Amino acid sequence: MATAEHQPLLDPDVDDAAVGAEAGGGGGDALVQRIHTWYRTHAHPPLAAAAVAVVPAPLLRRDPAAMRWALASALAALGLTLSLALVNTAPPPPLGARVDLASVAASLDAFAAAAASGSAIPPAATADIAAVRGNRAVGWPGFDLSVDVVVDAIRADPHVTCEPVVQEFQVPTMLYADVARPVLLRQVQPFVLDLFGGTSGTFAFYHLGGPADISAARLVLVDEPCAPDSWVWFPPGAVALAELTAGCGIEAISARAEVSLATAVILLPAASRAQLGLLGTEGALMEDDLEAGMAAFKKSLASSPRETPVAVLVDASGTLSVLKAQLDASVKVKVDIAILGEYRNVTAKNVICETTEGNPNNTIVIGAHIDGVPFGPGIDDNASGSATLLELLQALYRGGYHRRLRNRVRFCWWGAEELGLLGSYHYVNSLSPAELAAVALNINLDMLAAPNGWPRLGDPDSLPPGPVREATHAADRVAAPILAAAVAAAVKSAGLRAGSQPFGRDLLAAGSDHFPFLEAGVPSVSLATGASHVASAADRTRFGAVAGAPADPCYHRACDTRDNVDQALLRAMAVAAANILQVFAEAPDLRGTVRSPLRAV
Repeated sequence: MATAEHQPLLDPDVDDAAVGAEAGGGGGDALVQRIHTWYRTHAHPPLAAAAVAVVPAPLLRRDPAAMRWALASALAALGLTLSLALVNTAPPPPLGARVDLASVAASLDAFAAAAASGSAIPPAATADIAAVRGNRAVGWPGFDLSVDVVVDAIRADPHVTCEPVVQEFQVPTMLYADVARPVLLRQVQPFVLDLFGGTSGTFAFYHLGGPADISAARLVLVDEPCAPDSWVWFPPGAVALAELTAGCGIEAISARAEVSLATAVILLPAASRAQLGLLGTEGALMEDDLEAGMAAFKKSLASSPRETPVAVLVDASGTLSVLKAQLDASVKVKVDIAILGEYRNVTAKNVICETTEGNPNNTIVIGAHIDGVPFGPGIDDNASGSATLLELLQALYRGGYHRRLRNRVRFCWWGAEELGLLGSYHYVNSLSPAELAAVALNINLDMLAAPNGWPRLGDPDSLPPGPVREATHAADRVAAPILAAAVAAAVKSAGLRAGSQPFGRDLLAAGSDHFPFLEAGVPSVSLATGASHVASAADRTRFGAVAGAPADPCYHRACDTRDNVDQALLRAMAVAAANILQVFAEAPDLRGTVRSPLRAV
């Protein structure tokens, strides 16, 4: 006799007709009742009810014996359906396993094509602005085409159900006549020396503030520009030359210069520190200080524009040091300064696509900036982050992970990051208090494929003490081991450079779009691989980088093309980003996990 576990579905020794006769001729009803009783005793109870509902009793009454095996088949089919349902509810593989690097590569190609196609004169410019080929900067066609890449890809994907929303806003920007030589600095006394700044010039150029067309202005060195009495004897109408240090920032110097009626300000990293390429090396003014200072200054310009042009000139060849040397020797120096472009308000855009699944009071905002600088296509910075973000969205839907979400996910592509984080600031400022309180976590993706870079995670210890720092620490404790695991896998399977440490740390300063969220009280996880920071010998040991070279030698330059991508590093960062997002998005208690200081209303 069979055991209970292997008892036949129907007992072959029972005469169905006799059973039916005992039931007053309703053999079919008795058979259904017997099967129901068996399943209630030995099998899955819901299937018994399903059997009663699916197999009509009048049909069984007509020929219960003939329908016996049909009913058995029906129940077997129901059992198979249940088994498949149980299989489908099993946890899927990590989201990172679903990331399609070929899809990321296709998006990078699309962004590169957008930069190359955006060569027409921007509508906001006048006829004397020359056509610029190969950028995705706000105000130029390549930016709008990049927005189209994201929107069109989302709408064309049959798996994706979120609807992209384009948020427009106005920003001030400079439209350059020649991005290779956006500024001319000419020394006209005591001798003539032409210096161009830009991608092919003698110094790296960061233009801040208003336009400039200055002739034969006196150049005046301002020692210790943040000291109270440094500007007392400054002659109105002169151009100020000052050394930029970590303790005396761009905004503070420019404010004093404007009050002192300076025509323009030229800021150089401290000459007493090492100057190799675009900043860096141990002991030098670090890139994070400069980037944070410029971002803060640009943010202040958005609310209160200043007339005084400010140029941060990072000397790549030592040529500019001649100016300071002459001033130190009390030589009278006069200069011409021309910012070769037009300052205009242009339309920038954010793209937002939000899942309908997940708790809207526990929203994760994951973003990457979609704009670039005027000086190049911006593929590492930051088509790499934008393409990865697009693939995360598509993989989430393609693999059915959206149905597992406990927390809402909002995918955002920020515009005008390169102008001072203006897109993410605009978005955060547009939220009501209740909408902001519903945001439990921010994840930021910026430059994920630097050719000489290494995985980096924002350092919570770089934040001031308080609830946001504690919450960011809590989020970091979740994200750090996930990043380390993705890096280890990429070292083993994708040929990623290996070092003694899986990843490094970045200051969570005002250098990328995580910062507006931190300021608003939202903890953030920030993933990056480095920009202009020059790798040291210690970095070579820790991360396998080439010492003496920047993380991205093409940062903000024309060579930031499709070839400027470390594929193995991009793979590791994309997988890490996917798995970090999945863990937080499926967390049953997200706010408890990250200790978010904001509470949903």
